[in-house]
Amino acid sequence: MTTADIIRRAAQLIVDRGLAKGTLEDSDGRLDVWGALAVAAGGRPWNLSDPLVDGADYAIRHVLSRRGHAQRSVAAWNDLPGTHQGTAVAVLLDAAAILP
Repeated sequence: MTTADIIRRAAQLIVDRGLAKGTLEDSDGRLDVWGALAVAAGGRPWNLSDPLVDGADYAIRHVLSRRGHAQRSVAAWNDLPGTHQGTAVAVLLDAAAILP
């Protein structure tokens, strides 16, 4: 499995389960971007130590920079009021597309 595969799987998890704010996974099972990446890598939402998740961070931050969020972490961007499920999925798919 590649980093791009992990990112695409994370996007699908957010489509299926919804986007959480302020937590990796909420009580309704929604995931934030980090939680979705961890689950997509085969772990639990709080298990962020996978090297593929680290690679995903770089690609996602690159896309966020192009969209005017250069100074924000992925977690801070996820929790912005203007970041919705569709926005998160679009950023993830854009990030996957720039990877081999």
